Amino acid sequence: PMPDWVRYATPAQGAWAGMSLLAAQSLPNWASKLYGFPTIPSLLTDGALRAFRLALMAIPGSVREGPHIKAAKERLASGTPVNEYSLNEDSVNEYPVKAEPVNIKN
Repeated sequence: PMPDWVRYATPAQGAWAGMSLLAAQSLPNWASKLYGFPTIPSLLTDGALRAFRLALMAIPGSVREGPHIKAAKERLASGTPVNEYSLNEDSVNEYPVKAEPVNIKN
């Protein structure tokens, strides 16, 4: 559920409905029949998916990319080789998984 201010003060509800319809129509025909969705010709669905992708790609990369992508690009641009020994404490998993030996008896 969306907060009321998002639902009524922004175009979020209409955008969400359009995206969910597009997602439902991009299912294979057998899945659409299984869920009882009406089938729209695939040419229309393909065109809508391409238009949606073009609209998303028009958003600047600085907005689309998360901080993890930006950090990875900075590491690559620095030119230093990255291997398991050059990782610092900040880049190591916060909760390391400790493997314990498992005894399997046949």
